[in-house]
Amino acid sequence: MKKIPILWVILFLVGLLGMSCSPNRSSIFGRWTFRPEKSTDLVTWRYRTPEVVIRKEQQGLSIVWHWMRRKKIAFTDSVELVPNGTPVHVPVTSPIWPENWYMGVLSKLNTQRTFSGRWLKPEKRLTVQKEQRVTISQGETTITTRYTYDVSNGGNTLTITEKRSSRPTPITYIFVREAK
Repeated sequence: MKKIPILWVILFLVGLLGMSCSPNRSSIFGRWTFRPEKSTDLVTWRYRTPEVVIRKEQQGLSIVWHWMRRKKIAFTDSVELVPNGTPVHVPVTSPIWPENWYMGVLSKLNTQRTFSGRWLKPEKRLTVQKEQRVTISQGETTITTRYTYDVSNGGNTLTITEKRSSRPTPITYIFVREAK
């Protein structure tokens, strides 16, 4: 039986330690910068662009959307949820509905948005469903939006597909991982 030199054992253990301490660059977690030229062409991108931050939390994850205007945050929308867990209720404290602010659709104040999520592929593909009351010119209605967050195999691109109950065609957002 051959003896393994102690130096090789140390290098192997240091490598394992480094892999366990460094973040998984192919996971969904990180800060993501929007690429409008690769995304669905919408009027929104001419005035506000999203930035997404997805963090691993103790019990689940948090998703933060920063809606940027001239490189400053115009509006922040966030949720913490546990994929495959119970739905989360978030109070509506602002009438701004950032995904559709230019169309005259407003979030209904003093209601709650309900979020639920589930992993389609752990830490790589996530679906989040949101239900919310909105005010439109004809009155009030409930809109259901399903977001699919999908990170590329190399971990550098995040594609978010948004499907709304009020819109027949999906919206595609393309993001790239922000360098540290």
